[in-house]
Amino acid sequence: MSVKLQGMADVLRALKSMGKDVDSRKIESLTIKESQNIVMVARSYMPEQSGDAKNAVRVLSTRTEKGHTGTLAGIDWDSEHGYIAHILEFGTAPRFTKRGKYTGEIRPYGFMRRAFDSNKQGATERINNGVLKIIVDLAKKNNIKIK
Repeated sequence: MSVKLQGMADVLRALKSMGKDVDSRKIESLTIKESQNIVMVARSYMPEQSGDAKNAVRVLSTRTEKGHTGTLAGIDWDSEHGYIAHILEFGTAPRFTKRGKYTGEIRPYGFMRRAFDSNKQGATERINNGVLKIIVDLAKKNNIKIK
């Protein structure tokens, strides 16, 4: 069977009509790899004295009974030092004693935001190109021609 297609939507419809599906594990692998890059950059933006809070910044996968549904790079609140990483990211308001004495504040570092902003363009392009390659390879494997 050979079909000529113009757009990617047509390719996906043709594959679906043949009972073929894109391997979600390959897409998961792409998103995890790009998330790991963002985590590494975020950790490098954290202050030197962050200590174990750096370990709270990690790749998190959301899963359902049916399998993988998403990947995020962020602060793991379930980790021992997640709250410290959160404070370092967003800072604190000025703190005062009951008598009104100023006791300080923590300025925000914004390490996650900077890591996302510096990587989003490249990560998006690499994920899009990877997904496109997966779909094109599947189409070729199933004798679907793409213009």
